[in-house]
Amino acid sequence: MIELRNRTWYGGIMYTKYNLIIALISLPIVIMMAISLCFYLRNKSKKTQLLPFIMIAGLLITLEIAKQIIGISRESGYNYFFIPLHICSIFLYSLSFATFFKQDSKISHIGWSVTYFVGLIVMVVMLFAPYQVIGQQSQSLVTGIRQDSLLIDLHSIIYHYIVVLAVLLMFMLRPYQPKIKDYIKGSLAFLIFLLLSLTVATILQVNFADFRQSDLIGIYDFGTNAIWVQILRVIGYISVSWIAILILCLTPKIYNLLRKQKRTY
Repeated sequence: MIELRNRTWYGGIMYTKYNLIIALISLPIVIMMAISLCFYLRNKSKKTQLLPFIMIAGLLITLEIAKQIIGISRESGYNYFFIPLHICSIFLYSLSFATFFKQDSKISHIGWSVTYFVGLIVMVVMLFAPYQVIGQQSQSLVTGIRQDSLLIDLHSIIYHYIVVLAVLLMFMLRPYQPKIKDYIKGSLAFLIFLLLSLTVATILQVNFADFRQSDLIGIYDFGTNAIWVQILRVIGYISVSWIAILILCLTPKIYNLLRKQKRTY
């Protein structure tokens, strides 16, 4: 029998056996859904191809409302950590702006640009370091050790795998190909959100966006309240997002270049 062990990176936990159990169940379902939708919608109009994203945005909003209702009604009181000011929360807002506004509007373009690179960041973390986003939630769902927060934990797992589904669909269907100027505006929106998250995290002393503590690289060892650590974290988020931007911008160009070379043979 194969023993599932925790995997670490520079002292931080990347995933546990509980994350692997959830991933082995969830990822095949998400991938099959993405492939099936792409196969069905590949020859449809752009308007029809947009429908899954509208439905996903509506579902994420519904899940968030349900989470807030559950959080407010808990006997132990409302936990400020439930406030949607995490990095993954940006996807909820950006996809809503991207899909619910007119597709040729500036708001929709900025929404898509933020959705692309934030979604890519979330998907990469979910694949390689899921403990950072659904660590305790996975253990709770598998073992049932936190019965009082089971619905909240289930919400977190469903939410993040829906984001993975949306990202796969974005790469397959390409509902919008953001331009560099869109990404610049999107980065500014991303930065404003991070500053808001940092401000509220400092005031309420809540670990939004891992500003106060992170298990990934042991940054908390340098002092969770040090302002320079928080500034470095903001710079890190922006840097990662721009790496995602470069990947998204270069991928279609490389693909088209390879297609042209193949036609010459």
